[in-house]
Amino acid sequence: MLKVRTFFGRRWGLALSALLWASAASAADVPSRSCDPAASPQYADFAVAPETIDTRPELKLNNAFARKYRTALREALRDRPVDFAGHYVMVTFGCGTTCMYGGWVDAQTGEAFALPGILDSFGPFDIEDPLLYRAGSRLIIALGAARGDEERPEAGYYEWTGTELRPLCTRRLTEEEAMSLGRAPSDESGD
Repeated sequence: MLKVRTFFGRRWGLALSALLWASAASAADVPSRSCDPAASPQYADFAVAPETIDTRPELKLNNAFARKYRTALREALRDRPVDFAGHYVMVTFGCGTTCMYGGWVDAQTGEAFALPGILDSFGPFDIEDPLLYRAGSRLIIALGAARGDEERPEAGYYEWTGTELRPLCTRRLTEEEAMSLGRAPSDESGD
């Protein structure tokens, strides 16, 4: 497993082959497992009870992501409901055409966690939301081009452990599946 800041190595390409990061993952960190199409990870497999947290802490400015995006993170922590993994608030920013960056803030502690890179290979498939998550689940699904192949969409499945993203598997998608998944609202409950 890799820490959140270095998890998405370039060699893993998966659903987000053009995901950019500061350091490449070693071969040992690259997931080697394809999802069984009949048994891909489901939100219910990683269920947590969403919490209502009325009194929120101050944002901790203990990492570069929190310091750089402090205004947006503070506003999200203050104003948005918990929408990921029981007690986190997801925050995403547009960074150009078919480009997204962001992370999440722990509504219990104020600690911020950055996405390990920029998501930018989802445009060819008309995907509106390449990052899928739920308030009641630790599962994140990332959608985009497979290893730089803009003809072939994939979904990458990850588990948030509370300290790091753990790669689970990847699954090839039809363009219709990619578009359908990418239009699902992220705060929708269910699988």
